[in-house]
Amino acid sequence: MGRKKKKDELHSILADAYVRQKLVEVGGENAIAVLRSFKGKHSDEDFVKKLKIKISDVRSTLNRLHSEGLVVYERKKDSETGWYSYTWQINLEKIKRWAEEIKKEEREEEEGQDQYYCPVCGISSIVSFERAMENGFKCMGCENYLEYLDEEIREKVWQEFKR
Repeated sequence: MGRKKKKDELHSILADAYVRQKLVEVGGENAIAVLRSFKGKHSDEDFVKKLKIKISDVRSTLNRLHSEGLVVYERKKDSETGWYSYTWQINLEKIKRWAEEIKKEEREEEEGQDQYYCPVCGISSIVSFERAMENGFKCMGCENYLEYLDEEIREKVWQEFKR
């Protein structure tokens, strides 16, 4: 898979506000910035230079994301110093599965509650009344107005998703 396609898939996953919230809960306040800055393999120092955050914060974020399997690393030992260096890489397939599971949990939590969705973004934009209200009834992905999701529309949206 090309680098651009991977980046597009990651940005699509990160467009979901609930997924971003859960990523911050898992990886800390820098999780989104770290994930967005991936372009192949990176060392800890690459993130520090790019994001202008402390090395300890970068390492903490990467380790927390690693504990969920969302990033992986290669470890190499410098034969002269004896120190290990780590090269980090995003685990996009795991992120996709993790995000799908997170969205499924969100849907289960919101069942029985009034829900809203964006007709442009489709199923990924379904939110509870509370979340819709917090965002001024606008889609987090495209800023279009959300519409009430009744049973008939819900079934139609799910059928489109399954295609």
